[in-house]
Parts: sequence; C-alpha cells; structure tokens
Amino acid sequence: METWVWWERLPPPTREWLIDHNGEYLPADVVDEIVDATGGKPEEVFAVSEPDEPRRLADKVVDWIEAVANGESV
Repeated sequence: METWVWWERLPPPTREWLIDHNGEYLPADVVDEIVDATGGKPEEVFAVSEPDEPRRLADKVVDWIEAVANGESV
C-alpha cells in the first residue's frame, strides 16, 4: 500500500505527531493506528526490529514524511 493512502486514513493529531517525531520510536497507540490505517497489512511501513524493541518507521516512510513536512510534492 502506498504511504499516502494509509497516511490519509490517520487522524490529524497522529499525522502531526509523526511529523513532529519523525524517525523516533513509535508509541503503541500510534502503531495501532497505522496498522488499522493499512488494513492490517503494514509490512512495508515499519523497519525490521527485534521482537522486544519498540517499532520504528521504515526509512522510505521517514523520508516521505519529511518531504510532507517540508511542503514538497510526494
């Protein structure tokens, strides 16, 4: 699923949090919202991590969010 598709499904406060905290570890509630927004198929959204590690976004998603934050066309 393309990033813009699930991004549009997120509540605006979650999008703002992701912009403000881009590249950081994700709180559980944000992970849950992303999983819901992707229809339960977030395979390309999250970076590969150890099972006990907090989730992070994949590099390509971090780059996409940075572009959105900078007002660039994506």
